[in-house]
Amino acid sequence: MVDNICFGVAAGSIDNTVTGGTTPYNYQWNTGAVTEDLQNLLAGTYVVTITDANGCLLSDTMTVAQPPQSMSASETHVNVSCYGGANGSINLTVLGTGHPFTYVWNNGSTTEDLENLVPGVYSVTITDQTGCTLQQSVNITQPTSPINVQAVITDADCYNAQSGAIDLTVTGGEAPYLFAWSNNTGNEDLTNVIGGSYQVTVMDEAGCEVVMTY
Repeated sequence: MVDNICFGVAAGSIDNTVTGGTTPYNYQWNTGAVTEDLQNLLAGTYVVTITDANGCLLSDTMTVAQPPQSMSASETHVNVSCYGGANGSINLTVLGTGHPFTYVWNNGSTTEDLENLVPGVYSVTITDQTGCTLQQSVNITQPTSPINVQAVITDADCYNAQSGAIDLTVTGGEAPYLFAWSNNTGNEDLTNVIGGSYQVTVMDEAGCEVVMTY
């Protein structure tokens, strides 16, 4: 029997040698296996019932052990705040007796923590000084869509007449939205304005913004 050398790994095995009785032998394990030997075992108790050709039975119980857990990992992360941005981050905390630890992320990084991340799933393999490993994955998200601004423009009907208007429709980002127009108006829409060029900055709840000129 071979015990696991790392906590939580399925690398144990049981190698039986059966003598006596009348061959051939049949094997029935509490795992459902019917082979003589077992491979790739987690720590635990394994019971086998062996039946020979005459129907004689023998039961045996074996325990595959493992060492105590040498490390544990937890994380906190910051998602990308604006659609298409790259300001996500992952703060990894690893505790245990197997330090120093090494880190290999699926983006090629070998640091404990990651910064300036685009959206995606980031996985890390943590290895302790004995070669045992632990894996952790983090999903960095972003808003489902960028801020999108559509405008319906009404031209002033006469020269210098205050009859123009800009009617905005805003989608995407994270509502509610804030509006800052170049004429110092904070409303979503402009009404009763003279002809001219008007710029608006639209900011969403996450602080993402888009600037439009009409």
